Amino acid sequence: MPELYNFLDVSESPRRAGFVVLLGGGHLNRVRKAAVLYHQGYASRVVVSGGPLYKYGIACSTGQLALDDLEKIGLPTEATPRCDEATSTWDEAQRLLLVLRQQGAKSALLVTDPEHTRRARATYRRLQGDWDIELTFVGAEPEFQADTWWRSEKGLVAVQNE
Repeated sequence: MPELYNFLDVSESPRRAGFVVLLGGGHLNRVRKAAVLYHQGYASRVVVSGGPLYKYGIACSTGQLALDDLEKIGLPTEATPRCDEATSTWDEAQRLLLVLRQQGAKSALLVTDPEHTRRARATYRRLQGDWDIELTFVGAEPEFQADTWWRSEKGLVAVQNE
């Protein structure tokens, strides 16, 4: 069973980049990982993404909630352009690649859940086309033990969703 999780997790080690991109959804561990990368100097700018929560009766987006969390742990507001209208990984990739292109990005660290890295990487690479930007997919700490994911409800849901 660990092999299935290991197949999904294609996380890469972080390297210096122009941007840290916090992908929408997930949990607070993504926010923490993005903040750590920023504070350790891997990138000088952060892009925060996330989808709208209006259908749940909440008048903001997951991106705004993540931005609020990042600000609480010391990320400067001017470092965080937002992209918070995405409704799927595909839609988010289209929007974020446009934002990165408009910002003149040459490289970016994309932070997501480890089990989401394979699908995210495939999506971004397909949409990236021949644009020469170096994308590195960095996995945040999972909310469950990766080697026993099937023993946790969160692990079962996460792997099944992928």
